[in-house]
Amino acid sequence: MKNNKGLLFMGLLITLLITVLSFILFIKAGVSFLGWLIMILLLLLLGFIIYKTHAKGIKFIGILSGVAVVSIFVVFIFTGGFSGSGKSSVVSDGVDKKDLGNIMSGQYYFDDGNTVYYSNFDDSFKAHIYEMDEKTGANKPIFDGFGWSLVPYKGYLYFSGNTGDSIDGTYRLFKLDLKDYTYEIINEDYCYNMSMYDGWLYFINRSSSGTYSYKRLNLKDNSMETIVEDGRNANVVVYNKKLYYFDAYGSIVMAELDGTNPEIVIGNECSRFIIGDGKLIFVQDGTIKTADPDGQNIEVVRETDGTEIYTLNSSGNTIFFSEYKSDEFDYAMSGYPYTVRSIKFNGRNEKLVYEGISYGVYINVIDNDVYALDYIMDSGAGHPYLLTIVSIVDQNGDNRRLLPN
Repeated sequence: MKNNKGLLFMGLLITLLITVLSFILFIKAGVSFLGWLIMILLLLLLGFIIYKTHAKGIKFIGILSGVAVVSIFVVFIFTGGFSGSGKSSVVSDGVDKKDLGNIMSGQYYFDDGNTVYYSNFDDSFKAHIYEMDEKTGANKPIFDGFGWSLVPYKGYLYFSGNTGDSIDGTYRLFKLDLKDYTYEIINEDYCYNMSMYDGWLYFINRSSSGTYSYKRLNLKDNSMETIVEDGRNANVVVYNKKLYYFDAYGSIVMAELDGTNPEIVIGNECSRFIIGDGKLIFVQDGTIKTADPDGQNIEVVRETDGTEIYTLNSSGNTIFFSEYKSDEFDYAMSGYPYTVRSIKFNGRNEKLVYEGISYGVYINVIDNDVYALDYIMDSGAGHPYLLTIVSIVDQNGDNRRLLPN
């Protein structure tokens, strides 16, 4: 009898361990609701069978647990665990899927877990997209020209950019074959803010007449559709199977993935927004605020100090933002001075992370590092035109170094 109780205790302890590990795995991967439902049913079934049959011995419990683990892993695979569909847009392997600020910053550094893709200029001031092995650090240029909003998908790299030595501002949509590095242009219009969700590439499009819309590209057949006609020049992303975007008036809108059933969740004029750690993070009149994804429970994180906030990003419970001094143009560098600061969601522990000069501010956050892209022309350094220099610091602002070329 005592032995049976011991076997029951061991069986239930194993079930508890499998449950904890499954929950951690499913949360991090953003698995669909169906996957969660099947996983929970399997765990309940495992616990019930162990309770009824534990007397058959430790070997039987081990076999039963092994079958449960394999079954849960199969569910994980087929309900979005590795597909990148999950609940939200895919940005980069080193970023929690709840932290989608990189999409709004035109991700110029993308880590798929094994290979890193990034944009940089070489020592001769020529633009390239580079491919780098994450383990060895070996890198090579794979595209002659500039690109950002980088999204790798099934052997291809999609990005917004242009061919040539410098940035020409055309920002067409490219599809680069990662086997032979040949490419085709999918969209001739100016476009950016790319992210991938469930086999679709979502992005902002600017027509030749200067009007903005939100589109998506079917990555299976390259068909394209407009999902929001009247857009703005910033921000479209999928979160929790909903489309979030700015309308033409600066309101944050939530809609179905095809753009139908739009609902304003944050009204009034917003200048910036991202989604991070399950919250809307947005700027109104220079004040940083947060809200639930449905627009409820608005809280002030940081009151304005009169300086323009140009960029937002986040990582976990930390918000990163840039203060841009648009009235202090530096003629020697052809840019404006700015700072990158961090602050907790509760408004505490604000700190300086980075200072730079740039024509525009672009922040990526990957793992524990902050990437700051400075778009400048330093005539003293021999720059023939505006080019990018990417500095990397840790989240405390220490250990500064440059992205390799």
